[in-house]
Amino acid sequence: MKRWKVISTNVSIGVFFLLGGIEYAVIIPTLFNFVVNRFGGSNWMYGMILSAFSFAQLFSNPLMGYLCDRSKNAKWVVIFGNLFELGGNFLYFAAPSQYWLLGARLLCGFGAGAGSAILAQIARTSTVAERTKVFSLAMMARQCGMLLGPAFNVFLKGLHFKIGPFQVDAFTSPGIFMACLFLLDELMILFLYFDQPPLSKRERDGNQTSESTEKSPIIKSGRMNNYGTGLDEESQHTDPTVGINASCSINASSDDEEIRIKKPKKKGFLVGILREELIVLLTAQFVVFFNQTSFETLVIPLTEELLGWGELANSIMYGVVGLLAIIVFLLITIISKKIEDRWLMVIGIVAQTFSLVWDIGFFGQATRHTPTNLMAFIISTFFIVSGVPFFIVSSSSLFSKLTDEETQGLTQGFRRAIASVATIFGPLYAGGLIHNLYATFGVMAGLVVFLAIILFMSFKTLREPSKQRRKTAELNEDSQ
Repeated sequence: MKRWKVISTNVSIGVFFLLGGIEYAVIIPTLFNFVVNRFGGSNWMYGMILSAFSFAQLFSNPLMGYLCDRSKNAKWVVIFGNLFELGGNFLYFAAPSQYWLLGARLLCGFGAGAGSAILAQIARTSTVAERTKVFSLAMMARQCGMLLGPAFNVFLKGLHFKIGPFQVDAFTSPGIFMACLFLLDELMILFLYFDQPPLSKRERDGNQTSESTEKSPIIKSGRMNNYGTGLDEESQHTDPTVGINASCSINASSDDEEIRIKKPKKKGFLVGILREELIVLLTAQFVVFFNQTSFETLVIPLTEELLGWGELANSIMYGVVGLLAIIVFLLITIISKKIEDRWLMVIGIVAQTFSLVWDIGFFGQATRHTPTNLMAFIISTFFIVSGVPFFIVSSSSLFSKLTDEETQGLTQGFRRAIASVATIFGPLYAGGLIHNLYATFGVMAGLVVFLAIILFMSFKTLREPSKQRRKTAELNEDSQ
C-alpha cells in the first residue's frame, strides 16, 4: 500500500476514536439537566438513558466484529456503524420527549460497536512487537477527545437559535454538533480510509516472492545449491536419470513442506475463548472497567461533600485528569517494546490496589473541609488514573495476541461487550452505596485483590505465543 494511504488510514482511525471521546465529554455533562429540567424526567429515567449507550454496545460490539471477520472489510463496517451514530445524535438534537432521548442513546451505542472492527483491523495489520503501542495510541486519541470536550461545551452553551422547527440551545446543541462531526467522519472513512491486507498475508506474499527469486538462478545454472544434490551440469549430461531423481526429490520435499505448514483444524469460537489465560483477561476487563466507572460515579459527590467544589473546580479537575491519562498513554507507547504486557498489567494492579486501600483508610471516615482532604484526593486520583491505562492497554493488546487472527473482530467485540456490562453495573453499584464508602471501596478493593490472585496463578500463560514456544524450546534444550 502506498505511504499516503497508510498515513490517511491511520489519521482516520485516530479521528474515529477522537470523536468517541468528544461525544462522551459533550453529551454526558448536559444529559442530566436535559432529562430532568427540560422534560421533567426522574433520576431513574436519567440512569436508564445513561446506561442505554453501554447496553446497546453489549450487542453491537460482537455483531460488528463478526461482520468484519466475515467480510474482511472494516471500512464498510465502520461506515455502517457511523450511520447509527449520525442518526442517533440527530435524534438526540430533535427529541420531543425523554423517551426519544433513550432511543437516541441506544442508536449511538449501537453505532459505537464499530470500534471492534477497527481494533480487529489493527490486530491483523500490526506486528506483535508494535501492537501494544498502536493500541495505546488509539486509546489516547479517545482520551484527547474527552479533554477537548469541555472546550466545545463552553462554545455550545452560548448557542440559542432555531433551525426550522428545532430549537438549538445548551441542551440540544451537543446532538447536532456531534451529528455534523460524524457526518464529516463518514466522508473521511469513505474517501481516506483503506483496509490493509493482514500482516500474515503480506508475509506470505513476501516469502513467495523471495522463494521465486531464489529458485530462478538454480534453474538457469542447472546447479543445485550446497543443500541440494551437489551434482554439476556435466554429471547431469552424463547420467540421464539425474534430472528425474532431482525432480522427484524436489517434489517430495515440497510435499513434506506442504504437510508441515498445513494449518490445524480451527476450533469453534466458544472453545477458543474458554481458555485459562483468556478468561483471566476477560475477568480483568470487567474488574477494571467496573472499578473505573464506580470511581467516576463517586468523584463528583466526593468533591462536593469533602472539598466543597463546584462546576468550575470539577471541570478543571477533569482537565488535569485527562492530561495525566494522556501522559500515561504516551509513556506506555515508549516502554511497551521493552516491558511485556503482563508486567504492564502488574503495574496497573499495584497502582489500583494502593489507591483503593488508601480510599478505604481515608475517605471512609473523612469529614467535610478537613485540610488534608485535598491532598488525600489528589493521591487517590493520581494512582487510579495512572493505573487504569496500564491495565486496559496491556490486557487488550495481549488478548489480541492470544486469539486467532481470523476471528479478531468477534473476539474484540466480545471483550468490549464485557467492558459494556461493567460500565452498566459500575455506576448502579456505586450510586446505590454512595453514603457507605467503606462498603463501596471495600468491594472494589476486594475485586482487585481477587484479580491479583488469579493473575498470579496464571502468570506463566499470560505471554505472547511466540515467547511461550521459545521458552519451551529452551527448556527442551536444557533437558537434553
